[in-house]
Amino acid sequence: MEEIAYGITREWYFDRRIVVYAISLLNITILRIWANEVMSSLVSWSKDRPYLALHDLSTPGIGLSYIVLARAYLLNPAITSFGSDQLRKLMEAHPDFRVYLAVVLSQNYSELITPATAQRFTADNPRITTAIFFDRSVALQWLVDVGIPPEE
Repeated sequence: MEEIAYGITREWYFDRRIVVYAISLLNITILRIWANEVMSSLVSWSKDRPYLALHDLSTPGIGLSYIVLARAYLLNPAITSFGSDQLRKLMEAHPDFRVYLAVVLSQNYSELITPATAQRFTADNPRITTAIFFDRSVALQWLVDVGIPPEE
């Protein structure tokens, strides 16, 4: 596990095929640092394989802080609206590149965020697939299932 900044850690799984960002403290400065790290990962990611990311926002209070700071775009792989613009350009330059994002929230949100309400938070790009989870291991398994072929 690597600490990017106070409140942000990054872990790699499956030979750096899945990146996990865990947020334990969030303010506008940390959000910007996190967004920069994510964009750096997206830019350097091999475009011949899908970007598989998990954003762990399960620390109590972090999910709501993120929704407020990110202006309710919970399932944004690039974190901020500026990052979304950069990601859109990156995906235009690489038309076969796909992004899969799993967001893990605290169990407290499980009754507030249903599949119907989660749709408000989804990207409008068909090459970006997102999902909300309340269990990190289930989220990791989903990323393996959607992005890592069984023979690997």
